[in-house]
Amino acid sequence: MGFSYNTYKLEELNKFAKARGGRDIDSGFGIHLGAKRWLDQVDIIQERVPHLAENMGIGIEVDYMRISYKGLYEGIDIGVSNIGLLMTFSYSIWDDVVNANLGLGPYRARMRHSYSGGEKKYVEYTPGVKLGLEVGVPIIFNKLNLNGRGSYRFAEAGDF
Repeated sequence: MGFSYNTYKLEELNKFAKARGGRDIDSGFGIHLGAKRWLDQVDIIQERVPHLAENMGIGIEVDYMRISYKGLYEGIDIGVSNIGLLMTFSYSIWDDVVNANLGLGPYRARMRHSYSGGEKKYVEYTPGVKLGLEVGVPIIFNKLNLNGRGSYRFAEAGDF
C-alpha cells in the first residue's frame, strides 16, 4: 500500500471550472495497493527457467486518484476519478533494494457533474502504462517492505 502525489493535464476542465468561479487543479494525491512475487521464490520457475527467475518479479496493483471542483457558480460540483488495475513487472537493479517497475492495464476514468437540475455521469475505459523506480527496505522478515517510488503514469481519457 502506498500514497502518491500526482500531476494532471486538465486544461479543458480547468477552463470550464474557472469560468464558473473555480480554480485550476493540476495535482492531487492518490493511493495504490498491490502485491509482488519474486520469480526466484517460485519453485517450478526456478527449476525450469532459472535465468528468467533471477531478479524478476510479477504482481498486481490497484491505482486510484480523485479530484473535485466544489461550489462553482450555478450550484455546480464536478468530481473526477481514475482507477487502474495493473499487471506489474519488476526487475531488481540492486539486491532487491532498487527495482525498475512497469505496470500495464486498464484504467476507468469517471466524471460526475452535478448541478441544480440533476446529475450526469460519464465513464470511459482506457489503457494505461506506469513506469518507475522503487527503493525499499524489508521491515518484517523479508515479507513486508517499506518502499519509496517515483513513477510516470500515462492513461489518457477522452473528452467528457
